[in-house]
Amino acid sequence: MKKIELVVPAGGYEQMKTAVLAGADSIYAGFEKYSARAYADNFNLKNLKKASEYCHSNNVKFYVAINTIIKENELYELIDLVSDIVKKIKIDAFIVQDFALLKILKDLDSAIPVHASTQMNIHNSPSASFLKKYDIKRIIPSRELTLDEIIRLVKSNIIDIEIFCHGSQCYSYSGQCYFSSSVGRRSGNRGTCPQPCRMKYILNNKENGKNLNKEEYFLSKCDLSLIDKLPDIIKAGVKAVKIEGRMKTPEYVAIVTSIYRKYIDIFYKNMDYAVDIKDMQKLKQVFSRKFNSGYFFKKFPEEIISFKKSGSIGNLFGRISGIEIKKEKKIMSIESGLDLNKEDILEIWTKKGNVRVKIKNFIKENKKNKNIKKSKFKIETDKKIFFAIGDRVFKYFDKSIDEEVKGILKRKNKPENKLIIDENEIKKYNFSIEEKRIRNLKNNIIYSEIGKKRGVYKSVSSYKMKNSISLISSEINDFSNLLNRNNAFKNEITNNSGIKINFIYDIFSTDKNNFAEKRERFTNDLLDISRSNSNDNIVFYFLTPSIIHDDDLDYALNLMDYLIQSGFYNFYVSNYAFLEYLNNYKKEGKSFNIILAHNFNIANSFNLDELLKKIDKNLLLKEIIFSPEISINEANNVIIDFYEKIIDKKSSNATLPVMSFYSYGFFPIMEARVKYDFLNNPGKNVFLKDEKNFSFMLKNNFSGNTVVFNSKKHNLISEIGILMQGLIGGFLIDARTLKRDESIFAINSFYEAVKINRGFITDYFDRKKIIKAEKETEELVHNLLKSQYFKDFTKGHTVKEII
Repeated sequence: MKKIELVVPAGGYEQMKTAVLAGADSIYAGFEKYSARAYADNFNLKNLKKASEYCHSNNVKFYVAINTIIKENELYELIDLVSDIVKKIKIDAFIVQDFALLKILKDLDSAIPVHASTQMNIHNSPSASFLKKYDIKRIIPSRELTLDEIIRLVKSNIIDIEIFCHGSQCYSYSGQCYFSSSVGRRSGNRGTCPQPCRMKYILNNKENGKNLNKEEYFLSKCDLSLIDKLPDIIKAGVKAVKIEGRMKTPEYVAIVTSIYRKYIDIFYKNMDYAVDIKDMQKLKQVFSRKFNSGYFFKKFPEEIISFKKSGSIGNLFGRISGIEIKKEKKIMSIESGLDLNKEDILEIWTKKGNVRVKIKNFIKENKKNKNIKKSKFKIETDKKIFFAIGDRVFKYFDKSIDEEVKGILKRKNKPENKLIIDENEIKKYNFSIEEKRIRNLKNNIIYSEIGKKRGVYKSVSSYKMKNSISLISSEINDFSNLLNRNNAFKNEITNNSGIKINFIYDIFSTDKNNFAEKRERFTNDLLDISRSNSNDNIVFYFLTPSIIHDDDLDYALNLMDYLIQSGFYNFYVSNYAFLEYLNNYKKEGKSFNIILAHNFNIANSFNLDELLKKIDKNLLLKEIIFSPEISINEANNVIIDFYEKIIDKKSSNATLPVMSFYSYGFFPIMEARVKYDFLNNPGKNVFLKDEKNFSFMLKNNFSGNTVVFNSKKHNLISEIGILMQGLIGGFLIDARTLKRDESIFAINSFYEAVKINRGFITDYFDRKKIIKAEKETEELVHNLLKSQYFKDFTKGHTVKEII
């Protein structure tokens, strides 16, 4: 039997070397750019090559992670980087998030395998099937999978599965977190996350101003440890287990790797599998928050959040049972089952805060009874240090572990218990790449070439494109109410104003109980209202959820099937699973209009180009919502390069998808597979307030997940003219957390602003029309900003680019 692969992080060269010597089967490392851990030491080309050679000399595979969102202006550099790696360095796989990497590797004719990063947010079988079309060899699915869900994914036999087995856990589904970029300019999707989820928050009911008297780490997850679950993981058929930790020290890498190596080997030797308590203590000691088994047994584990502390805890050494005060020192008495050595560091948790003590002198009383597991220690401290009887004491640093790490580093090479690699699987490396291929790739990037850019603008003008305003609501009555109360508005749209209105119905933002009551009635209402208001300028869409596991997929797919059989073909898609599902309808000859949601993190034209290649012709792409983490200028770069590829220069009959921004509403910045007791009351709005007094609303959705919303409303009304001059033609209003009157006010406001700026769309170089539109827009916005709804808002990153 081929052993499961142990995949170990290397934040830098020393961590890489340590991981190999401790028994890793493969190493994953990040380049100095485009890595989801930008603040790790990471690698440049020179030490990347050196690291690869060291790994392969020890029969260890070497993976390179380029797993961030890529911007259009980074494509040139990325092409050169990937070309250099492919030509010069032996790589066993790239770990990627952005489809741009797939396009570059394919166009360079590279044979290097590709693994899908957990940043791609794969948590169901149809999404895995969709990715397989791109010749991806392995996926690292979301950490939010239970053992049963992992087994189901493995048994589907779609693609090889690698799972995380140890280390830190993000609060949000990876690749879907916009919290850090919303509260600053650093993005988890770009590898620069400052970890706002590890901060303290106050639980608050904002509507009555009542403080619920809780200030805790509500968003800080415990650390994952599955060392005792390895037999279940191996039996499930998982191909590889992965340790998290590219920001961790060489000492951490050494201890965690050596322990997982030890127990993988124990399992395959058919020995009794029981984890020694001393090994568990070592795992806790090197760096750990409170350990738990993640989602292994439950979809919503009760103790997944570490409410009291967000940093490393280490091992509980004991509680202070006695205090002696002498002339120049203070002695604390503690009973403990742990060992103690000089130069160990203990952390005392006192009522005045935590204090650390480096051990210089202590007395250990020998156990008189062998059945008693604890020893009594008398430990000298400085007299000035405050502590009290009953205070907890944790071991913060263990000198013996430091010595064990030094022993590992003295090894000359990897231990003999190696992964057996099938020689037939090893490919030839140091590929030769035709320079023509590199040139052809770069020729697809034209946004900075003034002449070609002007040509795209002229071509787009000839298409007479419509603009769109989209309204997402979880209440079907919002749509009918809007249409009934705004007959003049409806008539103007119907009379071909050049502006299309998309009504997007989200039934999944409600909890499962409400969903069960609503689904049949409201789905039929959607069909009725869409039929009665059918025209070219008013289109109804059905929203598919961005997060949905296999066991919940049937709810969504059954509804979609019912709609399709009833003649409804418009879908707002947020997950690869639904692209795969709609693709499979091609056999019935049905065509669908689709909008790609922001969840796909579209930030460059290569991503779009590659993604659309595997979407069948029966899926008609009507609109694309950009990632919320790119600016107006960055989006314009994408549009220029993307439109240039698809424009039919001989005809103006082809359809260009509208390129859009999330433009109004409380943006959902995180979704987590977490349940809180305080969210059980459906009528109560609960908020987490940070140290700057910003409040983030929490809600449950259909899957039972917690959704966290931004503290301020997104509002791009003042940027309408600049957006439209940048070829951004669609504006998404999210009414799911708004009252109906505000929704109506917002859609009317955006409609008026777009109508003013449509004057220059037939000629983007007509300065008179542009100046006229700018002046009229400024007057309109000045009046709109007096409204109670438009008082306090953020423009997101439309102007300020994220790092």
